[in-house]
Amino acid sequence: KKGEIFAAWMKHIIDFVAANKDAAGLETEFAIYNEAMRNYNEALKVMTGLFATPGMAQTYATRVLHATGKIWAGKLLLEMALIAQKKIDEIGKDNFDYTFYAGKVASARFYIKNIMPDLAAFLEVCKNADDTCIEVAEEIFYV
Repeated sequence: KKGEIFAAWMKHIIDFVAANKDAAGLETEFAIYNEAMRNYNEALKVMTGLFATPGMAQTYATRVLHATGKIWAGKLLLEMALIAQKKIDEIGKDNFDYTFYAGKVASARFYIKNIMPDLAAFLEVCKNADDTCIEVAEEIFYV
């Protein structure tokens, strides 16, 4: 369908970020996530050009899937953190379930701050457009 499903998925994520970017206590995480989304979108544009060269789609396919997975996982973790933070605000620190919900928020913070920045490196790899594995003689892979 010419990318309609992917575009709708991306819009879902963009709308989620826009609606929650000012969530109390998670502003930094949403800013980092938003930057990762910008890097991801730019990488997709760069790859559109790369894929015109035979073999480049196969060279970068796994990296694209990993980057896409990071985008989705980050969104899901932020969504869970929002729900957990709301619950924490309701129950307070003395409640038995506090640590469970605090763990959800901490997991999102860790992932966003430590994994999402990888998308900046992914963008740089795409911009480098390295085709070494395509250009070398096939014989180098023989043992």
